[in-house]
Amino acid sequence: MYAQDPETYSASARLLLGYNPKAVYCIWIRKVVGYNKKKEAVQNDPARFTRAWANNNIPVDRTYIFSDASELDKIDVAGGKCQPST
Repeated sequence: MYAQDPETYSASARLLLGYNPKAVYCIWIRKVVGYNKKKEAVQNDPARFTRAWANNNIPVDRTYIFSDASELDKIDVAGGKCQPST
């Protein structure tokens, strides 16, 4: 197992939330795409993200996995959202 974005961000959030429950509001992670389909299948596996977030008490609606940074423009952060409106 390798620790990259989901695992590292989850561990950081868990640490920060231990000091201040409001320290982390949203976590956004960019999906790995376009370089190696075999590795991408492992790195982008939804179960991987589920495992990474399992012990950090951050609600799922405060995390967002995106492919294109322009997706973040559609999120109403000022309105308290961490995911684009559907």
